[in-house]
Amino acid sequence: MSAADAPPARRRSRLGWALVASLAFNLFFVGLIGATAWRWHNRQAQGMGFAGAGWMVQLMPEDIRMQLRERMQQRRLDMRERVLEVRQAQLAVVRALAAEPYDKAAVERAFAELRQRQGRVQEVLQGTLADAAAELSPEMRKTLIDRLPPGP
Repeated sequence: MSAADAPPARRRSRLGWALVASLAFNLFFVGLIGATAWRWHNRQAQGMGFAGAGWMVQLMPEDIRMQLRERMQQRRLDMRERVLEVRQAQLAVVRALAAEPYDKAAVERAFAELRQRQGRVQEVLQGTLADAAAELSPEMRKTLIDRLPPGP
């Protein structure tokens, strides 16, 4: 008995399952493509060393962006070392949270160390951005400020 010879209810059932499977397959690939694009975008920003400041860098003129990239390349080793310190501090937080018996003071110390190390990363990043902004003309800085998203 072929699919054409099958009763109409059975054919509809098979068609329904085929549509569900097709939809699931398509959603999987749309999600895969979206996740890949998102990760690529984040890696581009991090590769330049800007991570959370990528939006600000995109607002700068191309020649300033190139200068900023060069500065970040010069500071890349320092930045990489500081980022590794942040990752180590994050692991320390996880270990403190997972420890038995739970020690709230140890968790608070681990979080304090994490904040301190994150601050060191921000010092390098913000210092580099401040250096780049110092080379902008007053008109260019105003253009940058005008393009910034509104504050709280």
